[in-house]
Amino acid sequence: MSQEKKELAGAQYERWNAEDYEAWSNGFDPDVQYFSSVTASLDGRGEFHGHEGMRRFLEGYREAWEWFQLEPVEYIDAGAQLVAVLRTSGQGRESGAVVKREVARGWIVSRGDCNPMSELPNPARGPRSRRTRGVGAMSQENGESVRRAVERFNATGGDVASECYDPEVVFTTRPDGPAHLTYHGIEGLRRSVESVKEAWAGLGLEAVEFVETGEVVVATFLWHLRARSGVEMDVEETWAYWLRDGKIYRVEQHGTKREALEAAGLSE
Repeated sequence: MSQEKKELAGAQYERWNAEDYEAWSNGFDPDVQYFSSVTASLDGRGEFHGHEGMRRFLEGYREAWEWFQLEPVEYIDAGAQLVAVLRTSGQGRESGAVVKREVARGWIVSRGDCNPMSELPNPARGPRSRRTRGVGAMSQENGESVRRAVERFNATGGDVASECYDPEVVFTTRPDGPAHLTYHGIEGLRRSVESVKEAWAGLGLEAVEFVETGEVVVATFLWHLRARSGVEMDVEETWAYWLRDGKIYRVEQHGTKREALEAAGLSE
């Protein structure tokens, strides 16, 4: 693991906890891009850009919290990304309630500055709806192909169900991630899985919802992740799959259902 990455991220947490917010804001890359799933779920404003964007994010937090502390528990080297597992605690300004939770934050370092790319919360588990949209035998067949691929992944601890994929399948990672990568073929899929398995001590994939229409299946998943420190978290993502003759030939990873549906030319 790059010691520089760890030190830069750690310095940002120290500035936050010391309430040196000006130094905290200026510690980011001028072109910083940050997505907070927490603020997105509250008011729909989850994306923040540049130093001014980070200051707006800070203003919103300070309005909501009397105090808020971040304790790094573990740093995970995920290639281009550094993942920080945190214990957070804060006291609501209006309610006075003290809230504690665990999150993971992804960082990328460039030009000696920190650039946090995303926040991955550990939300409370609860029942989730399942819905299938679309008609016809082809849509159902495509949905079953995606389900079989997910079942194989979970049953084998990450094996790629090659019989479900076209030999020339193309997989593209999240556009908002620190490294927007494209993998080609079955071996490319296996390399992408191995990179994830290297970063986490344990992982599982729970299918939450399938939207099936024509040649496209949009699937919402809940990742169950365990860091090497033992901290566990759940992360929701939505992926878009394109199929031909019952085989998956294109896959795109997205952070939200809306983004995946838009990529597939669909709407909620």
